[in-house]
Amino acid sequence: MGQYWKEMLTEAIWKSLLVFFDDPKKGIGLFVLGLSVTTAIVWKVRSKEAFTEHWKSNIAIPIAGGVCTWILVLLYCLVVAPSDNSSELKARLSRSETDARSAIISREAAGTEIENLRSQLRTCKSASCTLTQNAGLELLYGEQPLKGQAIPAIDRRSSLNITVGNLRARNKGHTTTGRVHLRLYFSEKIDSHMPGIWVPTASDEPSFPSEFYLNLGDDARIDGLEVFNFEPEFSGTLDSQTPEVRAKLKCFYGAKSPAVADFLIEQKVY
Repeated sequence: MGQYWKEMLTEAIWKSLLVFFDDPKKGIGLFVLGLSVTTAIVWKVRSKEAFTEHWKSNIAIPIAGGVCTWILVLLYCLVVAPSDNSSELKARLSRSETDARSAIISREAAGTEIENLRSQLRTCKSASCTLTQNAGLELLYGEQPLKGQAIPAIDRRSSLNITVGNLRARNKGHTTTGRVHLRLYFSEKIDSHMPGIWVPTASDEPSFPSEFYLNLGDDARIDGLEVFNFEPEFSGTLDSQTPEVRAKLKCFYGAKSPAVADFLIEQKVY
């Protein structure tokens, strides 16, 4: 316990000194404030002659003002240091939990893809047999290709809510896909309204800071020539006031590469 408070005191001393030296303007302002307060106290307690008769007083007053100001800053840093450290620790723990959850999701997704490919290889009966990726999966918004679409999904009447639905996929081939799951990306920070379904995870796309994972279940497969609806729709809250958001949908279905579509989310028109 004693070592903890010793470290807190050392940290508070350095923080209080940085207040003066890290930002010269702030340091000068605090020094002038301390000088003014000290001068007012001396003027009130003693007399005006204290500033004119004794040269030592003239030197001591600004020094005392600066020291007193530093002591106040030191006490403040000492009080808030444990709270700051606690907040930082909580933030680090939260990031660690998110990273751990993302790693588990990625591992499960990778395991599922490997299992799908092995299953397809076991059912392949001849050299002319083709894997699932040759089926050709097309991502849709309604009946139209999703790629390049501008979807009106931002509702500014209700706290910048964003809703992305009517997402579908068409299997253009004649073979059933492997197990299907989705990853939805946004170019802005977005909070999911259904974090247990559309699970927030660490993004693997540098241009898209928000990523969400949707597990459609072990039986989620798309038969040949079938159109598959992705449900439930995504719902979240947009942190910024931007009028449009870039988005990307990846559909993993047992192929070597997922089906990908970049699209735009814009403000609804009423």
